[in-house]
Amino acid sequence: MAKEDKIQQILLCAKELFGRYGYDKVSMRDIADRVGISVGNLTYYYGRKERIMLAVLDQINEEIACPAEIPATLAEVDVALQRFSRIAAQSNCLFRRYNLNDRLGEEMLRCQKNLVQASRDFWAGTLRALEQSSLLNRELYSGHYSELVTAIQMVFRYWGSYAELEESIGNRCPQFQQCVWSLLFPNLTEVGREQFFGQILPGFSGRADA
Repeated sequence: MAKEDKIQQILLCAKELFGRYGYDKVSMRDIADRVGISVGNLTYYYGRKERIMLAVLDQINEEIACPAEIPATLAEVDVALQRFSRIAAQSNCLFRRYNLNDRLGEEMLRCQKNLVQASRDFWAGTLRALEQSSLLNRELYSGHYSELVTAIQMVFRYWGSYAELEESIGNRCPQFQQCVWSLLFPNLTEVGREQFFGQILPGFSGRADA
């Protein structure tokens, strides 16, 4: 395996472990075992666990900063939701309580803020674009859609850990995209609802086991 591919494998495994157990409870050996290499081989790529976490944060920041066009149709919104679903899964490690040193703590906070602001800006712009395209009704009251953006943000933030909890007691949790669509649907116009039933809803069954 090429060096860059191995690095990506290490960071992917580290993100999964940090997201599931927390940074403090994951050791270099845990990461090495998940990757399938020795601890010595792991330290060749990253000398300390802190360096792995900093690399993970840099990678998430790059993903967040990746420019995304504001959707103008519901199909484009659905594509964007798939992107945000991937980011949400990868960034679960950001939102846990850690005992971090100053440098890592500052980087973690910066990444959290970047993620929240980028997501808020994107969804605020998306709601405006859908309203201008006559796919979304006008606000029912001042601040209505600002609150809707906050609700979408909360799904984005908590969906991963909540889904794990539901599944741990034998319940099936809707996919991230379905949760957000359930928030958007009541605000769609008649034209928007026709698009939803014709283009979006049929795709839900194909994602049920994704």
